Amino acid sequence: MKKNYTYLLILVIWFQTGVIEAQQNETMFLMHDLPQTHFINPAIGGKCKINIGLPGAASIHTNYNNTAFTVKELLERTPEGYAFAPGNVIDDLKGQELISAELHYTPFFFGWKYMNAFFTLSLTEKFTTYNTLNADATKLAWYGNEPFIGQEASLSGIRGNAFHYREYALGAAFDINEKLKLGFRTKFLFGKAAAYTANTTGYIRTGNDFYSLQTDFSAEAYASFPVEFKTDAEGVITGAAIKDDFSVMKYFFNRQNFGMALDLGVVYDLNEKITISGSVLDLGYIFWKSDVSSFKGSGSIIFQGAGPDTDYRSDYLQRLSNEFADTYNPELGNDPFTTALPTQIYMGASYKLLSHLNAGATLRNQFYKNRVHSSLTLSVNTFEFNGINGSMSYTFQNGESNFGAGFGAKLGFFHWHLISDHVFAFTDLSDTRNINLRTGFTLIFGCRESTGRNKKNPKGIKALPCVNDPYSKHRRRR
Repeated sequence: MKKNYTYLLILVIWFQTGVIEAQQNETMFLMHDLPQTHFINPAIGGKCKINIGLPGAASIHTNYNNTAFTVKELLERTPEGYAFAPGNVIDDLKGQELISAELHYTPFFFGWKYMNAFFTLSLTEKFTTYNTLNADATKLAWYGNEPFIGQEASLSGIRGNAFHYREYALGAAFDINEKLKLGFRTKFLFGKAAAYTANTTGYIRTGNDFYSLQTDFSAEAYASFPVEFKTDAEGVITGAAIKDDFSVMKYFFNRQNFGMALDLGVVYDLNEKITISGSVLDLGYIFWKSDVSSFKGSGSIIFQGAGPDTDYRSDYLQRLSNEFADTYNPELGNDPFTTALPTQIYMGASYKLLSHLNAGATLRNQFYKNRVHSSLTLSVNTFEFNGINGSMSYTFQNGESNFGAGFGAKLGFFHWHLISDHVFAFTDLSDTRNINLRTGFTLIFGCRESTGRNKKNPKGIKALPCVNDPYSKHRRRR
């Protein structure tokens, strides 16, 4: 029976987590000299007239975040090596844990500075997954219902979501005046594939005597992918297969799942020392219409449980399995569905310490299914320093703290950046709950860099020396 629970636990974790590949850019947010910072604050424009992302490698960003466990915590060292032993992790789970990840690949980016405005055009492939792990459901899968005798185990909030969509974005940043900058990005989205759990509610209540069960469960899930599901005469799903007309070209150029989103940003120089900035990202939806499948099921069970002569290895489990299968067989349909993008809000402030150095703080909030996931980052950043940008950061998230670093360098017309919010994660990937990395290459032209006494006045006016100063004799009298 323990072996069966192991298989069931693996299925639960797989369903709830999807593909491990979420978005963080805390270190990057205050690195305003980087061309790609426009992605997370559209009010920030490039300092050079022309910015062209290196074709195929303009920007690559990946992030993985897990509030529940690390890979190492799931394993136990044995004389033969390592064995899957998640008991300690399962015991520590509380309520609903979040497991999220994403991969953003931008093969094309173009920016153009014209007078007091900076315009951008980009194309990005986005793979995202946001999932919630229910503590009670996971304990049921591993231990069975023995820990819940005389209690109720919640099955609500189990969600597994994974998406692939393409984003075409048009953006603009404007210098409103010497202190204020505003920007936006309008994003046109085309969904390629989706697996979406709209909602799950339910419970399992175990009686004190003879393991009697009372359950109530409701679930609603959707998918958009060229898969054909097979059912028997009673409507029970018996299998699935890729559709005969599937092709890679047809998948990547599918334009039927359309959506839109909006990013907004602001930068304000409070005074010569303090700058505040903020952005709201991914205010939008995708409407899924092609190759859609819907799964809806609900029901209640009152199971009388075991008797004195029950054979737990066959009779009890078989009857219980049949009862669940008959009650919770989902109804298969082709209903279209809508998904919202997880909205993010960044708020940051920096204080100028030296001519090319500032210290700052960034607060990031991500909203997903009426829950808020927050992080706070403290950083020290260089700016306008001979074409080199650097940042060192310290982030507090999920009850943990991470050290991050960012680097950007301009070598002629070539610019490269490498940033991570958790540098030490790469020393042992099996013992971390967060992995974050962003890099990219940009070709920049039309840069007019000047520092020190030759630096231009923000209004474009440069004072000239006066040989015959008509007021000099008056100053000497003072």
